[in-house]
This record gives sequence, C-alpha cells and structure tokens, in this order.
Amino acid sequence: MSLLNGKHTIKEIDGVRCTVVEQGASADRVNFLTKLLNLNGLEVKTVEESKKEEGDPQTYLLGVTDLVFHSIIWIY
Repeated sequence: MSLLNGKHTIKEIDGVRCTVVEQGASADRVNFLTKLLNLNGLEVKTVEESKKEEGDPQTYLLGVTDLVFHSIIWIY
C-alpha cells in the first residue's frame, strides 16, 4: 500500500496499535519516511513483512503510534 492510497488502516506493530503509513516498503523507503516522520514529532514503528517467495526482496510495514494520523493529509 503506497502513500497515495487514501485508506486509513490500523494494525498492531510490536504490541502497539499503529496507523499504517506504508506496506511493502523497501529499506531505503523506510529510512527516508522514518526520518521525515520523526522530524515531525511522530513515533515510528516498523516490522519486516514475511516474504512470499524465497527470492523476493525484504519489505517492511511502517506505522506511527498516532492513531489519528492520515498520511495523505500530513505528508502532502
């Protein structure tokens, strides 16, 4: 799920309910978004997503602990 998707999804990451910012993100994308969101005072949580096949690249689920956060409004 990219940032352009207008859905507001909440999932549990490391035992904390989080608003999902992006699913299927690469490590570089996670690093960029983490810096951006931390700069704006948001607490970021990430978790590795399971690979569908052995050769697939590692992807991550990125979320913030602010449940009213909406990526379309905050980032754009």
